[in-house]
Amino acid sequence: MATTNAKWFIYAGIMLICLSLSGCSLFSAQAKPDQQTKSDGQELQYLEKAKRPPPVYFDLEGQIEDLFKALNTLDFAKAQQAYQNVQATWEAAKRESGTMKGVKETDEALTSLGSALSAEKGPESIASLNKFTYSLNQLLMNYKLSPLSDIVNFATISRNVAWAVGESDFKKAKVRSEELKKTWASAKVNLEQPGILGEVTKAHDSVSKIEGSVSAENQMAAEDQLKKFDESLTKIRNFYKNKNTSFMP
Repeated sequence: MATTNAKWFIYAGIMLICLSLSGCSLFSAQAKPDQQTKSDGQELQYLEKAKRPPPVYFDLEGQIEDLFKALNTLDFAKAQQAYQNVQATWEAAKRESGTMKGVKETDEALTSLGSALSAEKGPESIASLNKFTYSLNQLLMNYKLSPLSDIVNFATISRNVAWAVGESDFKKAKVRSEELKKTWASAKVNLEQPGILGEVTKAHDSVSKIEGSVSAENQMAAEDQLKKFDESLTKIRNFYKNKNTSFMP
């Protein structure tokens, strides 16, 4: 009888262990969907707060550069064509951003730029282009996971240096080149990521040489360094455009 009772207790113990293990498995299986839902929700919330700009904005900055190059040579026929490209790309970008803060101001600035170009007045057109790119820069600050707003800002300042150099106004060019150096020093860290560090270093070197050549009133050297800076900035912009589709910061 004692042996039978001992066997019964052993069997009961084994059953309890099995039930316990089964219960844990069932609990784990039920918890997984909840855990997954929570994880997905957190990821979506993170991506919503740390937004990326639609890729079309990277194309827009490239077209703005084409527009400036036409303006810098006072080729208004070419500038009008470039403006139409900017306008079409902006319409696509505007649809992507919807009612986001800064869209209205950028839209109005682009309209003013069109009016200045129609009047074929260089200084007024450059001033209107600056107003447009400033508004665009403010708009792009909404997108926290991209340095595109900094890239637009660097490009705007370097174009102002180039315009002043082209006009042989070295007093104004010096002020603008100092602004570029100061802005670059404070914000270049936003561009520094593996894969593009070499180009950031090249751009940094160009910024220093731009200031030096402007101070020396050496137009040819200044234009050469501005061109190199623009080439580096274009490569940096393209790098971040490709990176923009990634889900990783």
